[in-house]
Parts: sequence; structure tokens; C-alpha cells
Amino acid sequence: MKAVKTFWKSASIEEKLLWLYTATLPFINLPFCHFMAKKILFADLVFIVLLLVMGFKIFYKHIRFSLTPAISSLLVMLSSFVISCLNSNSIITSAVELSSLIYLMVLFVLIVNIMRDKEKLIRLLYVWIITSVSISFIGLTAFFIAILGNNITSNQFLSYSIMDSMAHHFPRIKATFAISNMFFSYLHTSFIVAVILFLLESSLRKKRVLSVCTVIILITSFLTGSRRLAGLLLSLFLILVLFGNGKMASLLKYITCSVLSVFLVAYIVTSIWLIFPVKIIKDEAKKTIGLTVNYSYGTHFLSPAVSANMFKRHPIIGVGIGTYNRNFKDYVNWEWLSANFDFTAYPGYIKLIKEKNLSFDPHSLYLGTLAETGLIGFFGLCFFIIHYILLLTRRLRLSGMHNLIHPISGCVIAGFIGFLLNALTMDILSMRHLWFMLAVGMSAHNIENG
Repeated sequence: MKAVKTFWKSASIEEKLLWLYTATLPFINLPFCHFMAKKILFADLVFIVLLLVMGFKIFYKHIRFSLTPAISSLLVMLSSFVISCLNSNSIITSAVELSSLIYLMVLFVLIVNIMRDKEKLIRLLYVWIITSVSISFIGLTAFFIAILGNNITSNQFLSYSIMDSMAHHFPRIKATFAISNMFFSYLHTSFIVAVILFLLESSLRKKRVLSVCTVIILITSFLTGSRRLAGLLLSLFLILVLFGNGKMASLLKYITCSVLSVFLVAYIVTSIWLIFPVKIIKDEAKKTIGLTVNYSYGTHFLSPAVSANMFKRHPIIGVGIGTYNRNFKDYVNWEWLSANFDFTAYPGYIKLIKEKNLSFDPHSLYLGTLAETGLIGFFGLCFFIIHYILLLTRRLRLSGMHNLIHPISGCVIAGFIGFLLNALTMDILSMRHLWFMLAVGMSAHNIENG
């Protein structure tokens, strides 16, 4: 109890607000955390107070403020996205999308400026990992209660739809998140935080506790049933390559590489099956067996097809940032779609197709960026990604094994690359936990630079 009081008293008000913000992120999808429907969340109110406190200290107490070296590439990316507004069919929609991106960039800069020394940064990481493990316990408890009680479909912390039953053999944990994939991406970040703390800690007792936390996060990640587990496995493999020493590390490295290879094959196979399911036909009369390839049971083929059509028609600046859903129905061959796709898992979509009310998100950072912002926006995105990774890579090479930047930069690079792999099938730029992880990497960079 004394340690907790010391922990609390040693923190500044902006640090405590940042703890509160990070602790509320897993609950942003719960109804009691919403204000004005889902437009403003409790975490956003905390952010506003945090922004005001930091603004007061900067202007009236003249504290040092740093925009971080990554700000130049962030501004390049933002500017490249703004150009797409010239082709937008809704300036308001595009402005809202740009505002949300600016919000996350400001959050990124605030975290870097609040976490000015090693102690503050480590305290924030512990708040994150305590929150993450607590949410994982909620999900695991719900999972085992559902299995033992055979109430898989009625548990609010799990996801098990008709489509899930086709591709998964167990209920998917979503805990307090809207969907399992979002929970998984949060756990991906938490895994990186757990490894960073493990590498930084000198206490054997704390290392053991963090090892248990890491295992809990990995188990929960697997039980989210997300095919994006490939990204986390890639991050784990890269961390083992960077920091693994000895026979045990070598063994884990080969095991992880093997599991990653198998999982990627399974990922590809299940993706193809979901888009083009294969049926085995047995003809008793002719004593023959045949294979037929059909269109998808769901709608997984829609987003990439629509994104490709948008990019073909507007290759330079896209259809306008944030307007993917507004343009969706105008870039789909609805007659072909309703005639060829079997909506066994989603029968409700047939009506939406006929009424041309169906809309989807891009479900891919790269395809979505090409569709909404064209080649200009895509190159801006690539510039930011490459610039950020190069910043940390240079520091990683220059730093010694015992420097703060070494384990943090290595783990954040590994985590970011894992996220970039998963970005093939999900939009990662809107994830607050991703920006948190990127800010941690840049905070360590600034701390080492003094």
C-alpha cells in the first residue's frame, strides 16, 4: 500500500491524467463511456482536460516543449491526405476524418512531452500492463464460464456468430471491446509493453511477474481467434532475433518462426476459403468425386474489389479521405454481386444489396489509403512509416545494450512491423493504442537525447 501511495504522489497531474486516459481505452465501446451517442467518449473528456493542463503549463510555467523528430513526417502524411479533399463528395466528412487523425497526432506529441524521463515512462507502462492484464482476466474468465456453462452465444464478452462457427472452433474473446479483432490489436500493443518492461527490469521477482503477464496476454491473444495473430508472431520473432541470447532463445526463435510459417499458410488458406469456398461433390451413381469453387459465404471480397475500383478511377488523389463509405455503393457491380455471392452467413445483406444501402470500411490500411487519397496519400503514408522506423533504427544501432532506447526502440520497431503486416486486412491508423506504442518509442528517443 505504501508503494502505491509513493507511486501516486510521485506523479504530476498531467501524468495522472495520462494514466486515467490509458486505463479507460479498453472501455470506450461500453455504453456508459459514451457521451452524445458515440461521438464523444469518456477518454476524450480526459484528453481535453489533459490538453488544457499541458497548455497552461507550457504558456504560464514555460516548461520545455518538443515536437519530436517524427513530427515532420507526420505533417507530410497529413498534408498528402488533405489534398484528397479536392475530390471529396463531402467536405464535412473529410474534415471529421482529418480531425480524428490530428487528434491522434496531438495525443502522440502530448505523450512524448509528458514522458520526459525514464521513471515517468516506466510508470506509464506499468499502468498500461496492469490494465491490459485485468481486461485479459475478464475475457479469460468469460471464456471458461461460457465453455463450462455451454452459453457461448449469450456471453457479452465473447463473439460467436454464424460466420465465426464456419472459421473457428471456439468462441472468440472480445472482452470490453466491440469486436475480437480490436481486442487483439490492443493485446498486441500490450505484449510489446510487457516485453519492454521485462527487458528493463533488474528485479528477478518483477521479471517473473512480467513473464506471467506476458503468457496471459499471449493466451488471450490466441483466444481472440483473430487471423491477425500472424502480426504478433512476427513481432515476437523479431524481438527474439534482436534480444534473444542462449540456447533457449534460439529454440524459441525456431519455434516461433515455424509457428508463424504454419499460421501464415493457415491464414492464406482460410482467407481463400472465406472468399472462394471449395466444395467437395461426391456422385454415388458415377462413383466420382469433384471439386467446385464458389463465391464467398460472406462479404470478404467486397472491400478489396471496391478499393481497387476507386483507385482505378481516381489514382492520383483518390475519392477523398473519409468518404469510402459514402462512395462504396457507387463502385460495386450490384447485379453481379447479388447473382453470384452466397450470403448464407449474412442473409440480411441481400436486402441491403438490393436497396443499395450496404457500406463497408476498407478493412486494409493500404487499399483504403489508395482508394481515399490515391498515390499522393499512399506515398505520404509510406514516408511516415519509413521515417519513423529509420529514426528508431538509427538510435538502436548507436545505443548500448543497457541504454533505455535499446530495448524500447527494438520492441517498438518489432511491434510496428507486426502491425504493418496486419494492416493488410485492417485499418491501424485509427487505433489509439498504436499511437501510444509509437509515442513510447519516440519518448525513449527524446530521453536518450536529453
